[in-house]
Amino acid sequence: MHLRARAAPLLRVAGPAALIMLVQLIFYPVPLGIVMRGVTVGLLTALIALGMALVYRANRVLNFAQADLGYMPAMIGVMLVTATGFGYFAGFFIGLFASVLLGVTVELLIIRRFFTAPRLILTVATIGLSQLLVGLAYFAAQWWHKPAAAQRIDFPWKFNITIAPLTFNANSIIVWVITPVVLAAVSWFLTRTMLGAVIRASAERSERAALLGIPVKKLNSLVWGIAATLAFVALWLRAGVIGLPIGSALGLGILLRAIGALVVGRMTNLPAITLSAVALGVLETAVTFGADNAALSEVVIAVVILVALLLRRPSATRADLDSTSSWQTAAEVRRVPAELKRLPEVRSMWWALTVAGLGAVLVLPHVLSVANSIKASAVVVFAIVGTSIVVLTGWAGQVSLGQMGFVAFGGAITAAMTAKWNVDLVVALAAASAVGAVVAVIVGLPALRYRGFYLAVTTLAFALVTSSYLLDRSHFGWVNTNRFDRTPLLGRISLESPTRMYYLAVGGLALVLFVLRSIRNSRMGRVLLALRENELAAQAYGIDPTRVKLSGFALSGAIAAFAGGLLAYHQHAFSPVLHAPQTSIDAFVSTVIGGLGTLWGGVIGAMFTKGLGWFLPPQWVVLSSAVGVLMVLMVLPSGLGGALFQLRDRWLRSVARQRGMIVPSLLADTKPPAPGDTPQPAADEPEAAA
Repeated sequence: MHLRARAAPLLRVAGPAALIMLVQLIFYPVPLGIVMRGVTVGLLTALIALGMALVYRANRVLNFAQADLGYMPAMIGVMLVTATGFGYFAGFFIGLFASVLLGVTVELLIIRRFFTAPRLILTVATIGLSQLLVGLAYFAAQWWHKPAAAQRIDFPWKFNITIAPLTFNANSIIVWVITPVVLAAVSWFLTRTMLGAVIRASAERSERAALLGIPVKKLNSLVWGIAATLAFVALWLRAGVIGLPIGSALGLGILLRAIGALVVGRMTNLPAITLSAVALGVLETAVTFGADNAALSEVVIAVVILVALLLRRPSATRADLDSTSSWQTAAEVRRVPAELKRLPEVRSMWWALTVAGLGAVLVLPHVLSVANSIKASAVVVFAIVGTSIVVLTGWAGQVSLGQMGFVAFGGAITAAMTAKWNVDLVVALAAASAVGAVVAVIVGLPALRYRGFYLAVTTLAFALVTSSYLLDRSHFGWVNTNRFDRTPLLGRISLESPTRMYYLAVGGLALVLFVLRSIRNSRMGRVLLALRENELAAQAYGIDPTRVKLSGFALSGAIAAFAGGLLAYHQHAFSPVLHAPQTSIDAFVSTVIGGLGTLWGGVIGAMFTKGLGWFLPPQWVVLSSAVGVLMVLMVLPSGLGGALFQLRDRWLRSVARQRGMIVPSLLADTKPPAPGDTPQPAADEPEAAA
């Protein structure tokens, strides 16, 4: 028993990596030289994953901008060496200083503005930050009038080593030497120094740490400076091995390996994260070495991550259970108070907005060109996808980064049934919704044990496997990617014209909003929200968390698949390109910017990201990009939907003041009335009954 207790920490650190290596040795054996190439890739990934782990410790968020934090400093250092003639070490230390400065600046100017915001909002903000940092890196490259990508630097000392069948030069060998030293130094700093202990303590409970006099915000600046330094070192070493990246430094492959290492390493176990990143790098390289399809490696990595997550024991640490570490969403938008809803001016405003909105929706296809009418239909379909994310994340509190995977299943089923088997669209959409519900329940099984970030990783891996393998026509012949004609709806109504397709999409959105509104007002809707807010308290009232969570997944998956069927019909084909994992992240960001506290958040988000991106002139498209999202969230942390409903509440307060009414639900988040201002309660006012 004593030996088992002593071996347990070692198994937690090295066990997951050993199992991954065992999978590689059994199923994908390769020569030692290929293994060492994988070690090189894994060590560079470990630097990125370790930076993400540090930010997670400090802010409890998944930092999508981690690799890009080092992009511009690496670009500056590399350009100084290749274009200006600086020495290797001079360029390195200048870039190192720039990375620390950039990390601290980002925390001060951007991250600190989200200090009290929900962690989900900050995570989305890092996606916009990633694109902003990439743009700055390309701007920096213009100083030397050279392209940002494909720049390489060589280590000044020349030496080679041959490990059959490959020969490694000094650039690869220096990765083997420097990376373990850097990782060990960071681990020592966090575990053996007083400052590291303070960082870990403040990460557990930032509010309590602040009450004890710990400068939490300054420590956050230090953490982001260290994270940027790790990213810079990774990209600097990468520039010597294969050159600087093209586009974002954190591509899908690196993202998958990095978050996979985080999951396997339980987010905070730095040695386990490092070893897992190396093992995943070896596995990916081994799969790619013997595979005809390069996408197979990503599928294998995704499956390994899913298995590791399912085999992982759920933890009940304070950090996992504390509300500060959960991915809480924005507060739900409150309804118009009953005492105000009956007032003539409120009813008149409601009817005016309703008539104006319906009129604009119905007239829109008649004033747009054919091309723009087709785009408008697509915006409506993506609005339906947004409502499915509101159900899963806003209501059930489960973060999904792979929603387009459910959309893809709905599109594939609809295309196959209508084009191959000549089934009516109504039946095909019903079948697609049922399949989407079943698939969502299967994917949602990990939600029975985990929440927040872990489920986000699961759904992202699912989206990758779906687009790369499950719905690949080369593997499954039933998937139809050929163009097909739209069959008449119910055998009578032709849908070939863009206007009729637009009205079909609008009808689908109206149906979804009606159904979801009814569910939200039912017991199921109230139970979903109760479980999201406090699972233990909900259980005490006899609520079954398993059944409720799976019901939320089924509902969200059914709606997403329904949207997928409409999208396939809209495109005259099932197009795998429209369901790539990056599209899932974009859909999630769109819904968050629209507001997760209301069903209209999905609609508003689709209008902002898709609508502005497709209808605005090219010079204004940046408003709908990730950078535009970052700007909006910095000004409106509750999203566009939250801002609109805040304006509505402000107007309702003015109405209440004019009527001399006290409406408690509208005064909860406002300043108390001035002394001497004592309006009567709404129930005592004769106008309230008008």
